[in-house]
Amino acid sequence: MNIIKNETIQILGIGSSLLTDDSAGLYVIEKLAAVSSLRDHVILTNGGTGGIAIVDLLEDVDHLIVVDAFLTGSKPGKIFEKELDVADIGNSINLSFAHGFDLATILTLYCTTLGGKIPKKITIIGIEAQDITTFSEECSEPVKKSILKVVDLIQRKYI
Repeated sequence: MNIIKNETIQILGIGSSLLTDDSAGLYVIEKLAAVSSLRDHVILTNGGTGGIAIVDLLEDVDHLIVVDAFLTGSKPGKIFEKELDVADIGNSINLSFAHGFDLATILTLYCTTLGGKIPKKITIIGIEAQDITTFSEECSEPVKKSILKVVDLIQRKYI
């Protein structure tokens, strides 16, 4: 992927800070916020536990990157990265998140109620969770390692 100099990017971290690995997306945002070399055109957003409130957090950007914990049955800490074809978002059944929304609905509401635009590029980055039911503000070891890898991936590839 080529970085376009004036491309605006929003990185949206999703998760609960109280449920162990579910906070992975939030920790990625937190660690990126500590990076002093972020371009001016990068917007970091803590989306909390998501839901319809995400509509109010979206910005008109060229590239939306959503980071969240996944539960697919894969090895804990596995990183998933998928750039979506924007034309196919409404037809996909795989864009529902555990936090009470699906991406197509959120983007549609953003456009129709707030007059926003759908980003030219949308990338989903997921980290396979080990535990999302235990109350803890600390992630499991495999997810902690993957959080750092995702931060590095975003820095190298997208910003």
